[in-house]
Amino acid sequence: MVQVRVADVVSKETQLSSGQVMTTYAVILADDTAHRALVIWIAGYEGVLLTLQLNNLMPIRPMTQQFIFRLLQVTGAKVEGALIHAEKAGIFYAVVPVRVGFRRHEIDARPSDALLLALQYKAPIHVNDALMKSHSVPLPAQRPKTGKGMQAILNHYKILDQPQLADYETITGHSSDEFPKVGLEQAIWAVSQAFDP
Repeated sequence: MVQVRVADVVSKETQLSSGQVMTTYAVILADDTAHRALVIWIAGYEGVLLTLQLNNLMPIRPMTQQFIFRLLQVTGAKVEGALIHAEKAGIFYAVVPVRVGFRRHEIDARPSDALLLALQYKAPIHVNDALMKSHSVPLPAQRPKTGKGMQAILNHYKILDQPQLADYETITGHSSDEFPKVGLEQAIWAVSQAFDP
């Protein structure tokens, strides 16, 4: 397993064939030791939540990950981290290791939910070695302070898991064929938005 950190969250607007503009978010998971990053596209709501949480700007009322955090605290359970362990057909899979007493459970989760909970617990985030080798992109040699993408999101709202393709039509009412396919070029673009001066 490779330990990573959430280096940035980058937003990207895409015009759909219907003429509507959709904003997607990319989470940049940086492996500073090997100078590479895994880019995971997530839905808009989770992208904004990650941005808020990473900037300590949580609303007065609890958001979903805060509510789950409090529920787990009451039960004595503890989130031990997040593990992004697989990718199938462009969809990333994660588990959240949870300890209850002497028992450890791995709970299936979307990467965005796993990341939100790990950050809430200040727990480590890991990526499967093989997944990191096969899906990461190199980080620029000269990396300024990260957070440029998050700052743009915060500015936009005054304060890029692309939606899972299987759920895309349900979430947006659009066919997943309308959504631009994410590949190496888009991942490199997302990293450049987070790290370019």
